[in-house]
Amino acid sequence: MLLRLALRNLSRHRRRTVLTGLTIVVGYVLMSFMLSLDAGTYGAIIEMFTGDHTGHVQVHARGYLDRPGLHKTVQDGETFGNLLESDPRVQRAAPRIYSSVLAFAGPKTTGLRLIGIDPDRERSTTRLAAKVSAGSFLPAEGNVILLGSDTAEVLGVGPGNEVVLVGQAADGSVANDLFTVAGLLGSSADQSERSNGYLPLRTAQEFLALGGRVHEWALRLTHYGLAEEVAQALEGVLDRTGFSGLEVDPWQVVEKEFTKTMEGDRKGNTVMQFIFVLIVALGVLNTVLMSLLERTREFGVLRSLGTSPGLLFTLLVLETGLLTLGALGVALVLAGCLNLYFQHYGIRYPEPMSVAGMLMDRMEGALELHVFLLPALTIFLTALLVSLYPAMRAATIRPVDALRTF
Repeated sequence: MLLRLALRNLSRHRRRTVLTGLTIVVGYVLMSFMLSLDAGTYGAIIEMFTGDHTGHVQVHARGYLDRPGLHKTVQDGETFGNLLESDPRVQRAAPRIYSSVLAFAGPKTTGLRLIGIDPDRERSTTRLAAKVSAGSFLPAEGNVILLGSDTAEVLGVGPGNEVVLVGQAADGSVANDLFTVAGLLGSSADQSERSNGYLPLRTAQEFLALGGRVHEWALRLTHYGLAEEVAQALEGVLDRTGFSGLEVDPWQVVEKEFTKTMEGDRKGNTVMQFIFVLIVALGVLNTVLMSLLERTREFGVLRSLGTSPGLLFTLLVLETGLLTLGALGVALVLAGCLNLYFQHYGIRYPEPMSVAGMLMDRMEGALELHVFLLPALTIFLTALLVSLYPAMRAATIRPVDALRTF
């Protein structure tokens, strides 16, 4: 009976019901869109950063991250790679070698961060292949090298030219050889590859006398948010299979400075979100409160007809709850469509922005649970809390006083 009466009251005052509902719908959609844009943009930055080179999880010899060394190596080979990929959350694993060398081209020379990669695995782990701006990506083997565009400019070389690399090999000898430039990476605006040089993995292992060893395995997961969970699980797997001397670290540990910067920025953004949520909540509060207070005379009539205080209190809270739920249902559909659109198309910047040395050209939305749940809970609880005061007032007011209200 109460439910039927509450629905009848809502349908009887359609104009008031629609206006209150619109306030709730607009507030929900705006709040959800803001949270979606925030989550999507931060997610895109993290995916771009980890997909650029780091990966979501990395495997190293113990202590390598704190003090990298040529002899701190990890097992190489398909067997070890397949072991890492045995977790269904791991999409791909790529081995790497690191060293510092000098690069010569005629009279010109520069320092180079040399990285040995498995071209096939790296292609499906990071965006490296997509960053080739001239020439071609690395073949599986051969004395070829990919150079950052800044390094190539310093040396005055391009695809097809030759450079000499000189460095320290793992056996104590001097590593030196001639390499042909296969392609160039990035541009002057993209600073992430400015001083890097890439060799095929087998070529790098021979050049540095490392045999079948590597310094790192980088893993790409189904989602960056699983990094800490997967790292912990893989460490247990490696310990049980005889690889107890290895460390498995999520990107949050590998890139501590980036993580701190992101966390600091998000904390600052949380303050702005709270202010926005508060504004929306106050808007809903004002609308719901006014819609109930203007019915004081109606409540006086109900009381004078013998309606009990408890019944009237329950009726008003139920009306507010039903109205809010109905409006949230409509708002959920609208917010879902809006967020889905911006997840696919985003908002493009007039000019690409440099973020952590990478170029970002748009903001985009995200369809995550908290994007829909947080606004719904905020608005629903706000509306119910706001309804308590006029409901209690209506339940306790003297009918004669209520009937004098215009």
